[in-house]
Amino acid sequence: MRFILSCFLIINTILLVAQPVCNSENRYIDSVFSQVDITTNIWFGNANPFNPFSSNQDLYLDFYEPHGDTASARPLIIHAFGGGFLSGNRTSDDIPYWADQYVKKGYVFVSIDYRLGYNPTSASSVERAAYRCAQDYNAALRFLADNASTYRIDLNNVIVTGNSAGSIGALIVAFMDDNDRPGFTYLHHFRGKRFGLF
Repeated sequence: MRFILSCFLIINTILLVAQPVCNSENRYIDSVFSQVDITTNIWFGNANPFNPFSSNQDLYLDFYEPHGDTASARPLIIHAFGGGFLSGNRTSDDIPYWADQYVKKGYVFVSIDYRLGYNPTSASSVERAAYRCAQDYNAALRFLADNASTYRIDLNNVIVTGNSAGSIGALIVAFMDDNDRPGFTYLHHFRGKRFGLF
């Protein structure tokens, strides 16, 4: 009996070790990975901040991926935090929760920086803040597209998301092209006007 039980345990152990990391039939629907790997502080660009008298702001992203994943091209979910264009950051408390939900299903998840700040007494300043968010979002997308093979991203499957203000940036990225860009988002349009750069 002891011999049969030992054989049963050895066979089951071999079967467990031999199981693939991911059952492709359930990938993207069920949680098929148990762990998430995070690479933080990946620089993707810099740009003028809201305060024109400050130096350019460096922008970073955090990259979440399934531990042990061997897929050569994974769908990307890229996320911008909320905070009314005045506060928040790419490490906000809710972001690891969302990353965990998607990455364990086989997606890669990226949380990005974007520039904050605007003059709350100026409607056009708020709109420029939303457009700055979208510009930084697009910069992150360009960086990830340029490095798709390094990060094993499927560029045919990219999902843009965000919380609150970040979702406004995601909507601009998804539905507005450069031909739709409002004139007041160009520096020459409002330089020297009553609201100036603010």
